[in-house]
Amino acid sequence: EVEPKFWAQVRSFKRGQGVVGRVATTGEPMIFEDALTDPRYKTLSHSKATQTAGFSFFAVFPIRARTKIVGTIVFIGQKPRKLTPDEEHLLASMADQIGVAVENVTLFEETVARAKELSVLYDVTAAVNQSLDFDSVLNEVCDKVPEVTFFEAARIYIVDPERAQLRLRAHRGISEEMAAQTASDHIGEGIVGRVAETGKPLIFGDIQTDPGYAEMAKGKVAQRAGFRASITLPLRAKDKVTGAINFFGHSPHEFTTKDVALFSAVANQVGVALENAALFEQVRIRSRELATLSTITAAMNRSLEPKVVLKESVDKVCELLGFDAAWIYVIEASGQEMQLMAQKGLSDELVRSIERREIGRGSMGRVIATGKPLMYEDIQTDPRYAQITAGRRAQSMGFRALCNFPIRAKDRILGVLNVASFSARSFSAAELELMGAITNEIAVGMDNARLFEETVKSAQQLSALYTVTSTVNQSLDLDRVLQDVIERIKEVFHFDTTRIFLFNPAGDELHLKATFPADREDIPRVRVFKRGQGIIGRVAETGEAMIFDDIQSDPRYWELSHTKNQQTTGFRFFSAFPIRTKLVSVGTLVCSGRMPRRLSGDEIQLISSMTNQIGVAAENARLFYETKQKSSKLQKANQELIEANRAK
Repeated sequence: EVEPKFWAQVRSFKRGQGVVGRVATTGEPMIFEDALTDPRYKTLSHSKATQTAGFSFFAVFPIRARTKIVGTIVFIGQKPRKLTPDEEHLLASMADQIGVAVENVTLFEETVARAKELSVLYDVTAAVNQSLDFDSVLNEVCDKVPEVTFFEAARIYIVDPERAQLRLRAHRGISEEMAAQTASDHIGEGIVGRVAETGKPLIFGDIQTDPGYAEMAKGKVAQRAGFRASITLPLRAKDKVTGAINFFGHSPHEFTTKDVALFSAVANQVGVALENAALFEQVRIRSRELATLSTITAAMNRSLEPKVVLKESVDKVCELLGFDAAWIYVIEASGQEMQLMAQKGLSDELVRSIERREIGRGSMGRVIATGKPLMYEDIQTDPRYAQITAGRRAQSMGFRALCNFPIRAKDRILGVLNVASFSARSFSAAELELMGAITNEIAVGMDNARLFEETVKSAQQLSALYTVTSTVNQSLDLDRVLQDVIERIKEVFHFDTTRIFLFNPAGDELHLKATFPADREDIPRVRVFKRGQGIIGRVAETGEAMIFDDIQSDPRYWELSHTKNQQTTGFRFFSAFPIRTKLVSVGTLVCSGRMPRRLSGDEIQLISSMTNQIGVAAENARLFYETKQKSSKLQKANQELIEANRAK
């Protein structure tokens, strides 16, 4: 009976080592009739195990599979023995038969392995071809490969070209902690980053002992997680590396060229699938962009009311692009301020605090000045936002992503579209292009609405002027004419108060002749002004209009006003226009508003035309009164003459 110690000594030999290794190298059998006395044995034996164990006979025959030596068969005996030629031939034949069996087993194993490889490729190919959804494809691959291979874990990283980073997009078989720790890698750093940079795979049979892994791995997270075997391969779309796929096993593994070829084929299939998914995503995004533009264009065409157009815009931007809030500021005609014209997703308190903004400040001021959008992925952490924006209202509301887009019509900036989200997000080039197209549509809608509004306003103004002119020409009742004029002014300009003052016959005082509204408490304080007194008397005396866009900030009002009535009653806008006849000024038209306002040139011209018509009415009334007086005097003189003639 052979002791276990003997088998331990002869369990393995290197090629060419000892008698067994020599036969495996040369392919020539070696026979020792008595190894205990044969000097060749002593010279060639590596372990001397046969001699030590007391065996005498020792013979080694090569095992061949076709022309390749795949092993040896060893015969030992306790007594010396001389083999006959037939015995030698028989033993060599037995070794050859063993070689045939080994070859058959090898072929079978290779066939099974090949079938398994084809099964892996088939499963992966089937998985990636079942869907064009990016994440579904990646998750299917992460599920399938560990199922049919010796790996237990998989990770897939996708290149983020804008940040030169790899982002973990799918994984299986690793802990959430490991996923969080390896969520991203810079290209060129670590195992995955180096594969993405070079486009060449990195293979480690045992990352616990391989010094190459220890040198290249950045965090050594996989090593700490207890993994051993690892292979990382690049994912390609045509000639461009688009990511990396990484597999782990808990046991060491000696990778063969066939293993590398198999997993490279898997990576290639994933790369093709990702390219197809990316192309599909591009088509889908483009379709969504066109649908978004079409929807917004349709919304723009449904109305020519500016506020309706802008409200439709912010609603659709939030609905179609997934923003939590959107708001639009429009630059006022003065060019000094912007007004909030439409919003979605802002609180009432915030809206009240940001209804008007001075141009030239904050992010929107910079956008208007440069004509270029400003993007913040996260205003809670981006130092640019703190530097540019003083109020930081969006930050205080909890928003994170913020983008300000100029609304441009040809070479004019009409306003700013702002979009925000409560979660951080980056803005891709495609998204910026889409937002640019959307703001162009908004600008067209705003321009069309403006032109329509101007046309309507012009028609209203002409109608009002025609009505005033008709009233003046159809009536000599001055009080009725003045009240009609005030009503027309209210309809067109929507002033909060409108008043008409005319000189008394002596020409030294201005008296209130018509007012809207008629029941204001301040009327007794402003019923009479002397010529040249305050703003109203000054305008009547000089014949020059005076307009205060905002009396609270205009020092001229404090200097010239006699009563300070407008400011004490809470008004901001104040204007006074002279009422002229052909030769002289006969009074003043006063218009006030509770909000600051800048009159356009057309508005000033229309009001001046109306005051001219008031002047005509006043002159007609004066001439009518004088004519009536003269007629009465002539009639009286004529009556006196008749009576005198009768007395004769």
